[in-house]
Amino acid sequence: SSETISQLTEAAQDYAFDAFSEMRTEYDRKVEENHRKYSYALSLRTEAAGRIGIENIRVHKLRALAVEKEEMEAQYRHNKQICPSFYLELLAHME
Repeated sequence: SSETISQLTEAAQDYAFDAFSEMRTEYDRKVEENHRKYSYALSLRTEAAGRIGIENIRVHKLRALAVEKEEMEAQYRHNKQICPSFYLELLAHME
């Protein structure tokens, strides 16, 4: 009956949403952790580059690290913006 199909559709959507929520939480945690680690490593590299005694080498290295940081931040923003849509693909009826 249409009522049964409606109930099954709702149950499937609830299950899919719960599964997606768990996957999204895990994905966000991994993205955040990777970003934090990369940011820390980059800050250490920047600090080390700041101690280079030869000015033109120091300036070049600091510029390269600044570009790398911008690219890292852009990639981080991109990775944070996943937004899939869910649609019922298959609903089987068995007797």
